[in-house]
Amino acid sequence: MPSSYDLYRYTIMQSGAILDGFIYNSIAEARQAFLKFGKQAGCNGTTIAAVTQCVRSLSVAAILKASASLLLANGGFFGITVDGKLIAENPRKAWAAGRFKKTNLLIGTSAQDGYSLIPSYVNRPMFVGLIKSSLTGVYNDLGQDVTIDRYTNYKENINSLSSNWLMLAELTTDSLFLAPADFVAGHHSTYSPTYTYVFSHRTNQSAYFKPKNGATHGVELPYIFGYPVNKPFGFLSNFSSAEIDLSKDMMAMWGNFIRTGDPSTTRISWPEYTSTSTYYLTITAKGYNPVTNYKRNQIAFFNNLLNVKFTLVNNPTASTQSPTQSPTQSVTTPSGSVIQSSTFKVATYALIGVSAGLFIIVVILLAMRCRRSKEVLV
Repeated sequence: MPSSYDLYRYTIMQSGAILDGFIYNSIAEARQAFLKFGKQAGCNGTTIAAVTQCVRSLSVAAILKASASLLLANGGFFGITVDGKLIAENPRKAWAAGRFKKTNLLIGTSAQDGYSLIPSYVNRPMFVGLIKSSLTGVYNDLGQDVTIDRYTNYKENINSLSSNWLMLAELTTDSLFLAPADFVAGHHSTYSPTYTYVFSHRTNQSAYFKPKNGATHGVELPYIFGYPVNKPFGFLSNFSSAEIDLSKDMMAMWGNFIRTGDPSTTRISWPEYTSTSTYYLTITAKGYNPVTNYKRNQIAFFNNLLNVKFTLVNNPTASTQSPTQSPTQSVTTPSGSVIQSSTFKVATYALIGVSAGLFIIVVILLAMRCRRSKEVLV
């Protein structure tokens, strides 16, 4: 987004980076989506102008109802539009070509970022069905099968409920959060200082995050905003002394990056991520450890194999078969309830949207905090 270049100095991306091309719409696709939305809402005009005028007269409730109906059928219906102006081109392609603002970057994920997206019950048919339906139209049939095989734990009974749940959660974490973040870090570090992290601590006494989900999406935010140090009234978590220290350290690191572009403090050395030393700082209440081999096989699987050999987005000739779009495939639990694959997609895209919003809020509030603070974080 070239128009934003002069609006910021450094960049922080937490649990969210660029996404694969299948969620980016062309202008023509966006216009067709808008007309379809209008029809769903009862605006039957045939031109953008006519539908726009009608939509402006709708109530908020009517707009939300129409939107929800379309999202249930296709979780990516309201995708980001590459309009050539606000978003000049597909961000993945721009990053790979070096067409972005060359500024210091702090980027990372939580160790179990995708765990909170997964249904509580996952049997083998659900495991296979959710993966295939989510990847249909993105990767060809062979790519879907390779993914299922890669994330099947053959050391255990493949029909194990716990194993299927865990491997689907790992797949979601790696594909939606870790691999895209590493893609960005890899290309960005060629031009500018880049710092990567993995937040691996779950608040022990938290009412908001299930123990099963580990260090999942959003779990690091209270620490960055100092909740353990000065807990807001009504916040339903208790923090240990080690977690209070963790919060102080994270405020110091994030604050230093905002001011100087380098998150290192007098106590914590945070090495740069480079093409030869892919350092990730693992952040826990027990300490901070820079590692260079964090899930490299999983990252390479998505960034070097699937997105190169099996994608239908950037390389249409990769498909030897034509996958059938099945946006409303469903799987049934033993209790008789039905989980639609579109529901999984809706949750995925909703979480991505929330991630973007949280990222903006984090940057703004941290900037305000640093400006108003009378103490220097070291």
